[in-house]
Amino acid sequence: MENELNIAKINLTLENGKKVSGQLQFSNAQLIINDTLINTLLTQMGIGGATIKSCNIDLGANNIAVNIRDYTLTETIYFSAFYNMPSNISIFQSTGTNVHIVNQKIDLLQLDCQTILLADCQVRQFDVGLSEHHKALMQSSKEQNPAIPTAYKMKSLDIRGCHIETLKGYVECDNVNVQESSIRSLCFYGGLGSSVPATIKRLNIWNYSEIGVCEIHCTVTDFIVKDSSISTVVAKAKCKLEKITVTDTEILNAHNFDKQHFSSINLAAWSLISKSAENDNNSSLKAEANYQIAKETYKQEKRLNKITGTLFGICTGYGYKPMRIIWAFIVLIIFACAILSAKFCITHGCIPMEQFIKYLVISIAAIAGQSGLQLKDGFEFWVATTEYLAGVILFAMFVNALYVRYKD
Repeated sequence: MENELNIAKINLTLENGKKVSGQLQFSNAQLIINDTLINTLLTQMGIGGATIKSCNIDLGANNIAVNIRDYTLTETIYFSAFYNMPSNISIFQSTGTNVHIVNQKIDLLQLDCQTILLADCQVRQFDVGLSEHHKALMQSSKEQNPAIPTAYKMKSLDIRGCHIETLKGYVECDNVNVQESSIRSLCFYGGLGSSVPATIKRLNIWNYSEIGVCEIHCTVTDFIVKDSSISTVVAKAKCKLEKITVTDTEILNAHNFDKQHFSSINLAAWSLISKSAENDNNSSLKAEANYQIAKETYKQEKRLNKITGTLFGICTGYGYKPMRIIWAFIVLIIFACAILSAKFCITHGCIPMEQFIKYLVISIAAIAGQSGLQLKDGFEFWVATTEYLAGVILFAMFVNALYVRYKD
């Protein structure tokens, strides 16, 4: 049975702006792109030795392996589908040459280059920087030097409108952009096997992207998630998020996050800490995180809601510090006693100790709903009644706080 005929249309732009193209037809299962291939094509066109500015390849192939190696003619090669029909590529590899890949189906994608653009592609496994990472690991092992960086340094990883099963990045990168894409497993390993930490300066997941599991083993300077969803975020040993911004996004679950994983802790960071604490059955950390979440949430309220929230925070820690209510009861008793004593001093002068003790007993009894309400009328009656009603509110807060704090 004859092998299926594959097509690669190579479109070149020369230094003088002239555009030329040639078409390769091949039945073998591998396409090796290097300087020799392009120079041979130029020679066949009668322009051998010409300098090219750009290289665009339209692929129409099935079950082939694409390997870019020993290519120096341009910094980037652009790949697209032949007549908008995506190819089925078993393995796509590039070392040193930047690639822009559009509308392809790739089983295994392995790239070690400075800039990558992947658009409208379906990829089963995508490894970024793996080859260079292995080389660095071998060098580190040979020299027995853990200070050798093992993360491959690159500039940009741009993923748009793609469906990816697994993406593993062994890189240090200036910018990672994921938009309108679905990735089942997204892992940034950074510099595994090295004592030198790796950094992703900007990780931007946005525009209705869907991430299954996101594992972070490195430092992320600016982590932005907007209009997207992430099922689970996992912090690994070297994870450090210097800044995190989450907008109109649902993060369902988180693991291993603690305060040490953040340079500055905001509402989004506390949310990850809370979810992690719940999974680790760390009730004290969960209570602290939920307290901070409530505190930040009430700060955004306006007018009456903000005043109510402030009182709720002072009295019960927004439900997560119920023991604060004891101090609230003590302050209320002292305050009521002070009002009664001040009224007596204004009317009769210096208050005797016996009268002060009487007012203190009235305040204590009133907050407990006892003898304070037996007063018939007058100023003492209304102070005691007001204190009693305030006590009822505080007790309701206390019961609510106990439920919130210990319901799990």
